[in-house]
Amino acid sequence: MKLLFLRSFSKHDNEFLLSELSNLYDIIIPDDFSNKSLLELVKNVDVCLGLNINKELIENAQFLKLIQIPGAGVNMIDFNIFKGKKIKVCNSHSNAKYVAEYGVALLFALIKKIHIHDNFLRNGSWFKPKNDDSDLLFLNDTLINKKIGIIGFGHIGQNIAKFLQPYEVDFLVLDKKAKSTNLNIYNGTFNIENLNNLLKKSDIIFTTIPLTEETRNLLDIEKFKIMKRDAYLINISRSEVVNKKALFNSLKNNIIRGAAIDVWYNDSVEKNGLKFPSDEFPFHELNNILLSPYRAGYVMNYSPHLYDVVKNLKLFALTNTVINEIDINLGY
Repeated sequence: MKLLFLRSFSKHDNEFLLSELSNLYDIIIPDDFSNKSLLELVKNVDVCLGLNINKELIENAQFLKLIQIPGAGVNMIDFNIFKGKKIKVCNSHSNAKYVAEYGVALLFALIKKIHIHDNFLRNGSWFKPKNDDSDLLFLNDTLINKKIGIIGFGHIGQNIAKFLQPYEVDFLVLDKKAKSTNLNIYNGTFNIENLNNLLKKSDIIFTTIPLTEETRNLLDIEKFKIMKRDAYLINISRSEVVNKKALFNSLKNNIIRGAAIDVWYNDSVEKNGLKFPSDEFPFHELNNILLSPYRAGYVMNYSPHLYDVVKNLKLFALTNTVINEIDINLGY
């Protein structure tokens, strides 16, 4: 079987993929990943690995049976191009516990103000409480006995709950389907009433939900106004789940206590060697947000995002079956 890489991978990822799959596939790694090059190479392959998929590519792929996405996010794909085609599309969830681990790290840094006090000390300053409202920016909070809201209780959400369970917290979680668990969880199906209840009661809110037309701008200004004034938001899913303007104004006007964000809106352009998270809203000027540049899915000297990829491609080559198949009608 022939396997075509649709994008370049890091040296470590390439070595991992080749070592695991070369005995099962004739692997094609293009010198040029332009659309023109891929359109020619895709004509005779059985499997594609990558995310840069378009209608023209699919039309040219005469023998294509499987497209393997090397990550969880698939919101960039127009699934209409697969209708009427016998092509399976699968993604990877094997880095879920690492993404969840990073989300928990963001939470601790945010509520304990670690980054703020590190910066103080680097500038020779030791924080001294003033016993007024300004102290809220610098005094560390606790996780113990808090209510944790998780919007989207899939692979990442469930791992977050496992990591946080020892801290004597209660969970409120929402997903398309209620899922059985032995955790101390209020487990609700996804609807507006349940979402509003979660936002109203949670001290800390994680968004780990896929981006679809239903979830785009899910957290708008009205939703932020439902949240507690001392609530924290951690977004490690997709930026557009949270309305950009609403997020900025809610932080600027202290509608919520703080936020940690690892996913951004792709509206910024590098200028004079500098590129801030957003050109439209100066998030970097706010002191109640922890900024992170898409780091949750990466681990030094590991390729966890590819473990499911390798497992699935081996399974497909040997048994013609797959895991993590996307429902093209739902988009996830």
